[in-house]
Parts: sequence; structure tokens; C-alpha cells
Amino acid sequence: MRTIARAAGRAAPLLAVAMLSCDDGPAAPEPASLSVSPASVTLESLGDTAAFSAVVTDQYGDAFPGTVRWRGSQPTVFSVTQGGVVRAAGNGSGMVTASFEDLSATANVTVAQVAASLDVAAGGGQAVRQGLALREPVVVQVNDAGGSPVEDVEVVFAPADGDGSVEPGAATTGADGRARTTWTLGDRPGPQTLMASVAGAGEPSALATATALTPEEAADSVRVVAGGQQSVLQGRALPEPVVAVVLDDAGEPVPGARVAFAPAEGDGTADPDTAATGADGRAQTTWTLGDRPGPQSLTASVVIANGPSAQAAATALTPEEVADSIRIVAGAGQSGLQGRALPEPVVAVVLDDAGEPVPGARVAFAPADGDGAADPDTATTSADGRAQTTWTLGDHAGTQSLAAAVVIAGGPTAQTTATALRPEEAVATVRIVSGDQQSGFPGERLSAPVVVEALDAAGDPVPNAEVSFTPASGHGRADPASAATTAQGRAQTHWTLGDGLGTQRLAVATGRVSVDAAATARRRPVNTPPEASAAIPTLVLQVGGPTVEVLGGSHFSDADDDALQYSATSSDDRTVRASVQGDRIAIQPVSRGTVRLVVTAADPSGATASQAVWAAVLPTPSNSSYDIDLLDFSGSAHRLPQAALAADKRWEEIVVGDIGNIAFSGQTYDACRQRFAVAAELDDLVVFVYVTDIDGQGNTLARAGPCLWRRNSNLPAFGFIEFDAADLGSSSLDVIALHEVGHVLGIGTLWSVFGFLQNPSSESDPEADTHFTGPAARAAFDAAGGTGYTSGAKVPVESNNHAGNNSHWRNEVFRPELMGPYLYGDSSSPLSAVTIQSLADLGYSVDASQADSWSLASSAFDLAAALRRGDVVSLEHDVVRGPALVVDEAGRVVRVIRD
Repeated sequence: MRTIARAAGRAAPLLAVAMLSCDDGPAAPEPASLSVSPASVTLESLGDTAAFSAVVTDQYGDAFPGTVRWRGSQPTVFSVTQGGVVRAAGNGSGMVTASFEDLSATANVTVAQVAASLDVAAGGGQAVRQGLALREPVVVQVNDAGGSPVEDVEVVFAPADGDGSVEPGAATTGADGRARTTWTLGDRPGPQTLMASVAGAGEPSALATATALTPEEAADSVRVVAGGQQSVLQGRALPEPVVAVVLDDAGEPVPGARVAFAPAEGDGTADPDTAATGADGRAQTTWTLGDRPGPQSLTASVVIANGPSAQAAATALTPEEVADSIRIVAGAGQSGLQGRALPEPVVAVVLDDAGEPVPGARVAFAPADGDGAADPDTATTSADGRAQTTWTLGDHAGTQSLAAAVVIAGGPTAQTTATALRPEEAVATVRIVSGDQQSGFPGERLSAPVVVEALDAAGDPVPNAEVSFTPASGHGRADPASAATTAQGRAQTHWTLGDGLGTQRLAVATGRVSVDAAATARRRPVNTPPEASAAIPTLVLQVGGPTVEVLGGSHFSDADDDALQYSATSSDDRTVRASVQGDRIAIQPVSRGTVRLVVTAADPSGATASQAVWAAVLPTPSNSSYDIDLLDFSGSAHRLPQAALAADKRWEEIVVGDIGNIAFSGQTYDACRQRFAVAAELDDLVVFVYVTDIDGQGNTLARAGPCLWRRNSNLPAFGFIEFDAADLGSSSLDVIALHEVGHVLGIGTLWSVFGFLQNPSSESDPEADTHFTGPAARAAFDAAGGTGYTSGAKVPVESNNHAGNNSHWRNEVFRPELMGPYLYGDSSSPLSAVTIQSLADLGYSVDASQADSWSLASSAFDLAAALRRGDVVSLEHDVVRGPALVVDEAGRVVRVIRD
């Protein structure tokens, strides 16, 4: 408390009073001092108050009643009431004064605001693209406890780790208690935070938030700013890229935003189909339009759900709409024969307005009236913008023209010309094709015509060119003397030589081109007649089968090299017909039978050479039974054909099962005692029958054997029988024929092939017990009384010390029997069941009921007596062994058996 004493000027009178009152009593109380409490106050918030009190005391130290007046020294800092209450009005300090009468006292008043709260006043909750500064600053409000702004307070701004940066990092509040900073967000998208705090520990703080947007999230709009409304050929890329700009909600470019470029269905492709915006917010793509003509569209959209988008439009033009010009680039100015195609195609190129080739444009090629034809008359340009046609000139000579036009109304056109030449003008070369350098006799026509060929510059033949043929003086004549070339550009003449010897010449000319042919006139030699150079094989044909050709040049020759003329005759045209064309002799089968053909070759002088050849025609295959075809090549009028036919019929009654056919296709074979060719389907066995000189009368009457076997069954397809001409009068001819056909079937000839001939005799072992082991034949032998046979193994076969070894039944056991080694005069030679079953062992299907009656008991025969009477016919050497051929189902030789 501050006490203020009364003023000194008044003290003396009072003292005097006091002194007087000592006598008269105490003096009356008077204010003597004034004190103020407290001595000082400090206010921390505007509006805060503090109460002061003042005490007046008298001279005795006692309170003196009265009203004190108050006043302040700084009304801007605080105000004071007459009750001594001060209220803070602004920062600063001053004095408060209490007064009473002439007394006064003072106290200090200080106003110093203290920050009590910190709040984000503005700039919070913004959203901006990651890495960018917020559009509005972050503003914080600092207040004292009374809610009044606090000036001059330092606020520190600190973003969370990774949440960007601020500028400034610290700011001082102004009179409004606010401080601000600019917040640049961090690079990561999503919520980010900024801490604002008053400097000093324990002071208030506040948290501001913002959202960092991805470029796509920041995108507010997309606009196509370049590349729209272009037009280009369908299927081709637009010349300028399509450019889209991405903007945020403030209209600022957004870099780094992914933009998808998507043409409508069928409207082509974009490359790239997704692109990121650059610093200027732009992304671009190259748009290749679809193949359909007309308007097309492309959408550019920010790659985010419900992202903004924009469309670009373009027009796809047809190739014809794109075409700006057409030029002839090849084939112009040619020349060629009138009415003929030019050697080189006419080529036109279609260009757009940039001079680039236009593919797919239709170009029509139209010759002027009468100037020929174009093929094709309409063509489509290729990838290089080119289309071409072949121009066939009109029939008139001279200049002709052709127009090429793009097929669209008002489309560009181009023209070219060509020169049509007359045939003689078109000929660039004449060459002799044939007939040059011949030789002949003076005054005679050469054997071959002189043939020339007229060619144009491209080497193509020129038709209708007139060619003259003019022999040199004394060198004969040409017939005709002139000729027009054919469609192949060829003309010919026959040249009759002049009378002189040596070289003669023939001038060939057309237009301005000529060439010479030469020939030699030689002295006439002594003629040498033609001769047969190679035998024509026997022909085995078939009814309904193919016609066979014989080449005369392969079977006749001429020492003078004369051209030979051929002819052919048949002994019976009802069986085989023969016709001739050039050196080809066609042999046509007509009906079953055997004929004699005579083929004759004649030279120009009339000298001839001939060959006679047999031709046999087989019947059509029956494929239902076993068929034997005996082909009589004897050519004699004896009993042999009848005997052979009887044998054929008898064996066909015994062998009843068909054997697989062989499809011969003209192969030639050396077998069966001759060379023969077969063009027939064989079913089942063919036997050639010959008459020849064997060994004179009474010795070997006949001999036979198979000569061509099937590979799959080893059964014969072809065989032969030779009859001795000296023995054709034998009364046993029928039995001999039957016996020999049995050998062709395989009896005695194929036993070893099937492994049934055991212990065959030989010179070193002539007494061998030769026998046949086929089970069917053995059973038949036993059934005929052979169960009691104990003289050797079964079935016994003739051995080497007797006639017909290893190929006939043993005579001393079987006699008489058809397949034994002897025939016994007029006595019967039965065909036994043993013989028939031996064929079954070889694989034939047989009818055993066709066997003649025979048994071992009935076979007793006095051979010695028969020999004395001369009734025995020996068949000792009637089996021919090898060579034989083995063929497959197509008649191909697969093996040759020599023995």
C-alpha cells in the first residue's frame, strides 16, 4: 500500500491547532494519508479485470471516511472505474491513480496477452494433386484466454513425415492474431497433415489436414485440343496425332494423368491406347482408322472410375475418295502386233494429295473405240498404289489409246498410247524350226517340210505374217512359194531340190527379216531294204481289254535311214483287228481265239521286211471256277487242237476252285519257250501249245511244264506243251495231251517247290526210294489198296534208274496210270484219285469224284510183254524244268527260278 501524506503547506496550521488542543483537547481528525493496493497488476487477456482499493487515514492513523476518485494514465491499455476496477484494453502498461482531496496514490497496471488457444482458421481440408501447393494458404488463429487475438506470437508449421513442405516454416501473428503459411503436399496420394504450434513447450497447437490427389483424381475435365476432324483413307493412320488435355477444377493442366484412347467398335486402333499427360497436361495417340468408310469416333478418358472423357471424330475415306491423281508409270508407248496383247502390262499408280500411293482404289482401263480391250477392265490398286492391265490392241494398225480412271464420279484420269503394227512390221526374228540341213537326191522333194517361225521382239509368235520361200537360182522350187504364219507364228513349204549336187539354199523372208535354209543334194545310193531288228513278242490279250500298240521303229530298221511305212494284217479280223498310224501298230482284241498277225515295213523304194506274230485273245474272267485256256500256236490242221481242248475240259472238271486273278498290264516276259507280252486279267491258267521238232518219230512225243508262277500260292499262271511234229499221227495224242496238261498244273513239276518230293534220285543215288508225302495223296493211295504197300515210303515216285525220274508215279506200282512214265498202247491210262489228291496237296480245290477207277490190284501189267509188242509209249523226257518266273498280283517279276 502506497500512503501519500498531506501537503506540507497545510501542516503548520494543523500543528498549531494540535498544539493549542493540548490545552484545549485533541484536534479534530483530518485526512492525513492515502494508500492503494495492490501496488501493481498484470492482465493476460483483453477484457480481463483487476480491482484496486484505496485507504484514507487521518492524523491519528485511523481510517478517514470519504470517496476516493480513480483515473488511469493509458486509456488504450486499460480503463478504470470509480470503484477502482481496471479492465484490459490493449497490450502495454500504465499507472492507475487514486485521489482524495489533495491526497493521491498510484499503482502499476500491465496488459500482456498470453496465447491460450491455436485454431486452424482457413485453408484446412483442401484437396490438390500430390506434390503441389494448396491453392489457399493454411491460416491459424491465436487467441488469449478471453478469446481475443494475440499479436506478435510466433507459430511454427511442421508437415508430418512425407507430407510435403511449408513456406514459411514459422510466422508471427498479426494484430488479428493470425499467422499463415503455404503448404506444398508430399508426393504420396491420400490424407496428409500439418502441425501448427506456438513456440515454446506446452503452448497450444492445431492440426491442419489436406488430401493429396492422384493425377487421375485431380482431373476435372478432358478436352481434345488437336487432331480432331481429320480425314484419311480407311484403315490408315491419321496424319496428325489426336491430342487431349486434362484439366483440374481450376482449369489448370494436370500432368501425369493416364488417358485411355478407345476408338468405337470397328473404328480402328489407337497407338498407344493409354498415355500419360506431360507437364502441359497433354497426352496423344496415333489413330489408325477402321476399314469401313464414313465417320468414326475415338474416346479419350482419364483412367479412373467415372473419369472425365472427351471424343474425337474423323472421317474414313474410300480409296477412290482419297485419290487425287493417277499416272501411267509403266507400259506406255509400247508397240505390238495389231490384235495382240502388248508384251508389257500397262501400270497406273494412284496418289493422294500428299503424293502418297493409295491402295485399294478401283481403276478402270478403257481403250478408245476400236482400240482393243483391257484385261482386266477394272483392277484394284495394290499396297504400292498400283493397278495394271493387259492391253490387247485393236485390229487396225497405227496409234491406239487407253484411258485409266479412278472409279468415282469426277475421279482423276490418265491416258497412254501404243502403236499397233502389221504382222510383217511386228516380226523381229525369223528362225528355222525344222527342215534345215536336210539331204536328198537332186530333183526330189525333201522328206520333211521346211518350217519357220516368226517372232516379235518379245519372242512371241507373230500370226498372219506373209512369209516368202525363194530357192537360189538353180536350187529347185518351193511349194508353196509363200504362206501366212499360223496362230503359232509358223509357216512351211516343201522344198524340191534342184538338179545339181552339193549345197543348195532357200531364202525365207517376211517384212525386213530373212534367214536361209540349206540342204545337200547327194548322189543316189544303192537301196538297202529294211529288216526286222527285234522280234515282236507274242501278244496275249483279252476280250474287252485294252488295245496294245507295237512301235514299228522298235522292231524294224533301215540301213539307209529311210523313213519306213508300216502295215499290218490279221488272219482273222473277227478275233483281232490291226490298224496303223505312223509307226504305231494298234492291236485291238475283239473275240476269243488265236490269230496270226503280219507286220510289214516298207522303204520309199518299195523294199519290205515282215514279221509274223501270234496274237491270242482270252475270254473275260469268270471268277467262278477254274479256267484253263489252251492257246494253239501250232498252226497245223491235225488232231492236236481237238486233243488239247479235250484235255482242257477234263482238267477243268477235276480242278473246280477259282484262283486269284493277276492283272497284267502289258509286261513282256521271256519264258515258256518264247517272248510274250500280256495285257489281260488272267483267270486262271494259260497253256501255250506248240508243234516243233524234238527228236524224231517214236522218241519224246511231247514235253511240258509251268513257266510263270504266282508268288502268293506258287501255283502256275502260264505253262506250255511242245508236241513233236514227227509224232502228231500217234493214236495216243489225246492221252498225251491230258498227261502234259497235268505236268503244267504242277504234277511232278512243282512237288519239290511245296516240299512234298522226298529222297529224290540222282546220278549218285539212282536207286533212291523217291516218294511224295502230300497227305491227301497218301490217303488216296491207302484207300486204293496202298495200306499194304511195304516196298518203300508212300506215295512211290519213279527214280533215276527208270524213265521219267522224280516227276511221275512209280511205274512198277501204278501201271497203268495217267501220270506214270509210260502209256500202254491202246489200253486205258486211268486218272486216279491219287493224282487228283496230289493237286489238292498243292493247294487246288478238286473234285475227287472225277477220278477214274484205279487200285493197286488193278495195276498189274506185264511191261516186258508190252515192250516186246511195241505197245508202250515212253514219257521219259517230257518234263521241262526251268527257267521259270515268279510274279506278284500285278504281274511284276519278283523272282527267277533257273532250274
